[in-house]
Amino acid sequence: MADIKSFHQKYPNEPVENLEKAYKKKSPTEGDVVVSEIDSMFTGEEAYGRYLDLTGLHELYVNLPSIKRPTYLQYLDIFDTFAPPICAIKRPDKMTDQYFSYVGQLAEYLESFMRRTRPLENVDQLFKSFDDDFEKAWVANDIPGWAIEAGPSGGGDGIWCADCEKEFSNQNVYKAHLTGKKHIRAAEQRAARQSDGDFSGTERNTNSFRLKERAIAEREYRVKRLAAAMSQERSDTRVNVERKQGMTERERQMELDSLFAESASAAPQGGESDSESDGDEKIYNPLKLPLAWDGKPIPFGSGSSMA
Repeated sequence: MADIKSFHQKYPNEPVENLEKAYKKKSPTEGDVVVSEIDSMFTGEEAYGRYLDLTGLHELYVNLPSIKRPTYLQYLDIFDTFAPPICAIKRPDKMTDQYFSYVGQLAEYLESFMRRTRPLENVDQLFKSFDDDFEKAWVANDIPGWAIEAGPSGGGDGIWCADCEKEFSNQNVYKAHLTGKKHIRAAEQRAARQSDGDFSGTERNTNSFRLKERAIAEREYRVKRLAAAMSQERSDTRVNVERKQGMTERERQMELDSLFAESASAAPQGGESDSESDGDEKIYNPLKLPLAWDGKPIPFGSGSSMA
């Protein structure tokens, strides 16, 4: 801005750049690489960052095992809810590679959308605060749906068998299982692992299985925080989807035609200057009045003088 002011102070008679033309929406076919990149940054459903495009993730969700198949509009309401009773996926069913991939792609898309729509914000600092908050909640065993409810460190009321890595409801049931073949085999295997310096059953449960739970819970937590931070975009998306569902096929086609017409009008005509295009402006003459020498319609009351 300082350079522009300095330039026009030195050359006051220099014509000012047409800012309307410079910042007018252009077509990617104009050869402007920057404009082309911006146009390809968002999908058509995202409308340059106004709406979320979760159609692909909805397809992944409905193909997960052991769930109901919500509509896309229903999915927009529940995609960031991972705890019962709204979430139909049980905790054991989440321990699959398919679910791990799905929730990871969902978190990645929401993060990408925020980066693309808020380029001037320090989103990295925001994401770091999400990580810090999750770490505190995880250590405090305060993540909904992932808290340790039983076992040697979970404060359950049952009796925990470290050999079988299983909890029993009362003392009698626990004593009865001690003579079973499964318990004897599990006790022998645990003893062998301890003699070899391997983790005990309890330690393996805490350090391997629990780590996988943590990775999934972290992705779910990030999705919830990202969705909360983009509540306006989510609400606008839902309204837009409802609006489109209420439109007829003809209305949808008319909307597409208007968008194409807007893009076509934004693109400059090859070889024509602004002055030429202004000179070719169509005259508004709905009453089909006769035209004067300058091409403009002659108003009523002037016919006698023309005669």
